[in-house]
Amino acid sequence: MIDRTLENIIAEKAFKKRTTIISGPRQTGKSALVDSILSKSRRKSVLIDAGDPMIKSQLENLNIEAIKRILGRTKLLVIDEAQKVTNIESVYKLINKTLPNVRVIIISTLNPNKNGNNSISNDVNSYELYPISYNELTENIGRDGARSQLKHRLIYGMYPKVISSKTPEKRNLIEIINNHLYKDILETDGIRKPSIIIKLLKKLALQVGKEINLAELSDLMDIDRKTIDNYISKLEEAYVIFRLQPLKRNLKNEIGKFHKIYFYDNGIRNALLSAFNPIDLRNDADALWENFLMSERIKQQNYSQNSSNKFFWRTHARQEINYIEEEENSFSAYDFNWSSKRKTKFPKTFINNYPTLKEKIITPVNYYDFIIN
Repeated sequence: MIDRTLENIIAEKAFKKRTTIISGPRQTGKSALVDSILSKSRRKSVLIDAGDPMIKSQLENLNIEAIKRILGRTKLLVIDEAQKVTNIESVYKLINKTLPNVRVIIISTLNPNKNGNNSISNDVNSYELYPISYNELTENIGRDGARSQLKHRLIYGMYPKVISSKTPEKRNLIEIINNHLYKDILETDGIRKPSIIIKLLKKLALQVGKEINLAELSDLMDIDRKTIDNYISKLEEAYVIFRLQPLKRNLKNEIGKFHKIYFYDNGIRNALLSAFNPIDLRNDADALWENFLMSERIKQQNYSQNSSNKFFWRTHARQEINYIEEEENSFSAYDFNWSSKRKTKFPKTFINNYPTLKEKIITPVNYYDFIIN
């Protein structure tokens, strides 16, 4: 088992507010994390599984007296599979209001900030648990051990089961996709055409790190643009992909129309395409490197609660910067090169028009600080 960065953070704060939400992709260890926290704190709890149709029905037609009977004298309620409950926000708010001494832990595979319910109150702590981070891997097997696995992780990703199981990694990834990822997505409200979203996933996997033109996707798949956009939002909500917006502020020739899309895990992306060739034999090595760095940066910043505005930058003259962070109106610019021999220069157009703190090219030689600090 690999120790998770979030465990100590959640353990310190989980019981100070009335509700704690732990969300993230399925199979990343959310339930195991909660079990570990409760075991070490020696707190008694009642666990209910909203995946059970009867429990789901009881929660959706919430009766506080029924909750009191379930809890007995226990003051901690854990609701697993909370994404199954259509009105889960109303559930924990009602419990918070009527049972002020009770604490609630919500475990969900859906992002609470992506489903239109952005009204998370001050009585709620919200955390996101991702696949194993490179920092967590390093803490477990050492810096040299993690570095020796780098090429392998670019192909097979960072899911706990993929890293720690003796079962072949390819088999584990296919199982995660078929038994969990597809199942969760297809059960999401608003998904009426399963074959389309599976086809869309594979199209997006081929365009990692590229700007996504919804109109072109719509024509290519013969599906209306609104449906494509809605399904991409559902994939974000289910922690499969995330978007990166373009930076467009000062210059007339900046491109600001399309987003880039990345996968939270390289292994999932490769499994969708059945592409497991070694990194040195691939023509998408740069795309895999970029996706890996972006997903690791998201993990690192989320766990360290380091908020910044995130962008890429491109002009009609084909000047481009892979990734930009903005903090207090200053910018840090990064380009990602899998081949450390390939030279990259940051466009003077950008540097002359934006106050930059740093410009750095991230390669397999110097990547460590970028995804750890």
